[in-house]
Amino acid sequence: DIFEVRGWERDKRGEVSLPEVENSKVVLSYYGLDKVRRRTEIIFELPPSKVEVEPGHAYPPSTRRMSALLPETYEAAPRIISRPPCAKVSWDLTLKPRTPLDITFSIQPSEGEGIHRVDSFDDVLTKMRDSYHEWRRGCAMLETNNELFNRLLERSVLDLRLLIEDTPQGLVPTAGIPWFACVFGRDSLITSLQTLMLNPQIATGTLRFLAKCQGTKVDPWYDEEPGKIVHEIRKGEMAKSGEIPHSAYYGSVDATPLFLMLFTETMRWLDDDELFQEILPAAKRALEWMENYGDLDGDGYVEYLSRSSGGIRNQGWKDSRGSLTYPDGTPVESTVALVEVQGYAYRALSDMAELLRRKGDAEIADRLAEKASNLKRNF
Repeated sequence: DIFEVRGWERDKRGEVSLPEVENSKVVLSYYGLDKVRRRTEIIFELPPSKVEVEPGHAYPPSTRRMSALLPETYEAAPRIISRPPCAKVSWDLTLKPRTPLDITFSIQPSEGEGIHRVDSFDDVLTKMRDSYHEWRRGCAMLETNNELFNRLLERSVLDLRLLIEDTPQGLVPTAGIPWFACVFGRDSLITSLQTLMLNPQIATGTLRFLAKCQGTKVDPWYDEEPGKIVHEIRKGEMAKSGEIPHSAYYGSVDATPLFLMLFTETMRWLDDDELFQEILPAAKRALEWMENYGDLDGDGYVEYLSRSSGGIRNQGWKDSRGSLTYPDGTPVESTVALVEVQGYAYRALSDMAELLRRKGDAEIADRLAEKASNLKRNF
């Protein structure tokens, strides 16, 4: 699990099976605590001369800090370092003079039971190249009189495609490779705002995806509340088994007003009535969250207070453990109203008022405009 790679301590793990050897194939498998079997098939084009299967074993506990992975606020804990069962593969070969020899193999990961058929490398590569060409055709052409800057723009457009996930709701940006290759509400929303000129399909896909994942109930473990926009969605073993709350974790104070900002800005660009009607219910629930749950003490500001024992303490853009302290270094423990979040809230209220007035709902528009004015005056 990626959280283990980052240094998360686990009380127990699933079972790593002995490698299975089938002619030119070695199969590695793991049965997780989430009751899911994950397999990795290594298929050799040239059959190995010898395959040796070795059982795993554990080394004595170590207290070595994972300093490169964990911030200093984490204390070192005994770590049981283990080596899982493995297979050693070798070939006895006679090389002819001046004649190259390739040993080619493919790796096919799969999750769950049953037979998983994977296309060949060449077929997958062709499909991937086609998808990049299709992506480029759907983007605006940005060109200047500076060739170096043009190359920078082109590289950036292709790099952005690398970070985009094609979901049933449309294109959604992920946060970053390798540790954050999943949807983060804040990151996806800001990226969508900044790329409306390039390709508005990113914005529409993100709006639809986050509306589908919007909070529906009060659940402290997930920091979930009705109308709140999700912070992070993970699909690994630890999330699926409930060890961590990240299967759909809502510990972000700014994603909800950012959702409203993206909705209103997308309507400025597209003025798509069908999209407006589709996303409007989620937008209204987001407004209700800002009023009923985001403002914890009734002072008009949007605040946060982490309730999940497995969640994030600081829930703004800088969400590391030591990011918010008093001048003497003491961590801030009470409710927190971040300055930039009030700016997001003001723009969300103002822009929603403008949009709803344009769509003929003057009564709600006036109420939102008044709330925005009060927030600005009090700020």
